Amino acid sequence: MRAGAFAGVQGAVVSLWIVLIFAGLAGVAIPVGAGLAYVESIVVRGEPHAWHGAIIAFGGGVFVGAVAFVLVPEGLRHVGVGFAAVSFALGTLVVMLVDHAIEVMAQDRGETLAMVVDYVPEAVAFGALFGGATGGPLFAVLIALQNLAESYASFEELKKSGVPAGRAWFRLAPLALLGPLGAVLGFLVLQDAPHLVGVLALFAAGGIVYLVFQDVAPAAFEEGDWRTTSAASLGFLVGLVGHAGWG
Repeated sequence: MRAGAFAGVQGAVVSLWIVLIFAGLAGVAIPVGAGLAYVESIVVRGEPHAWHGAIIAFGGGVFVGAVAFVLVPEGLRHVGVGFAAVSFALGTLVVMLVDHAIEVMAQDRGETLAMVVDYVPEAVAFGALFGGATGGPLFAVLIALQNLAESYASFEELKKSGVPAGRAWFRLAPLALLGPLGAVLGFLVLQDAPHLVGVLALFAAGGIVYLVFQDVAPAAFEEGDWRTTSAASLGFLVGLVGHAGWG
């Protein structure tokens, strides 16, 4: 009996470490994406070229892939249509209100705060997924890819508002810690509450769909061309392949 209990605790510790590793990799994508933008700001002088829009659009495609292949299917596994609709609509409403408040009060940090708004519930849902679902690793990869694109866009936004490049990177880099913290919370608290996991997943899905059409797509196509559209499709394709081969 004691051996069985010890094995259970040992297994939980190993699982927690796996959650931390995956969440950490997803979080590291934030300073990496900002670092890529920083290097580009040094190498390429002047206005961002069309690939800037393509990178943002790729993140938008990954966003849509996460909604289609992870968040909505996982949410519908645990809650009925009524709860699903309410959770999705509530996520859209909350993110809409936060996004509007950001636009009014923090113009130079809108993209950064928007990234936090969707990243935190995603990280919590990701940690909970590792507790009893198969979508955790795929979700971690998708979060990493979208963080890469979003942090790139956030760096550009901060730089345009007059923040020096080095300071912009140091503002974004600490956000990498939010992922592991949220994931551990989800893993420890929500893995035995599948209905809450479903509600959270659908809440995050509603918020993400709003952000894609409110912030991501307009920012991408503001200076984009055919590469932008192709990159959005490529981002969704990554989610499709990951879902078929890993999800």
